[in-house]
Amino acid sequence: MARKIIVLLVGYLIFLGYLLYTTFYSPKETAPKQVIYGIASWYGDYFHGKPMSNRKPFDMNKVSVAHRDLPLDVTKVLVTNTLNGKEVIALVTDRGPYVKKKGRYTRDLDLSKEAARQLGAIEAGLIPVRIEVLE
Repeated sequence: MARKIIVLLVGYLIFLGYLLYTTFYSPKETAPKQVIYGIASWYGDYFHGKPMSNRKPFDMNKVSVAHRDLPLDVTKVLVTNTLNGKEVIALVTDRGPYVKKKGRYTRDLDLSKEAARQLGAIEAGLIPVRIEVLE
């Protein structure tokens, strides 16, 4: 009886580990080349130092972005603020944004505070962007 419980417990822990790994970190080889037009927001102080989906601590002072689908830690994107033409190249290191309104996502990209600063998005909060997948 005790052996069955141990086997079940080990199986459960293996399943739980797999579930957590695929939920928070599911790298893919490469992202397909694409251009996306959408809305970007930025995140900073509250999340600074907290773990991202790639299990590394978030540094708001480094250029990085969060995207719901693009592969983590291997995808670089060229983000262009379509209002002022400013550009930044950033690595996708986190998942998000997950803000919804009426059941639809309202944002396509979350920028680190430094990426937002370079794009001139700190004051506005939300900006229209062109996202080009580079690699």
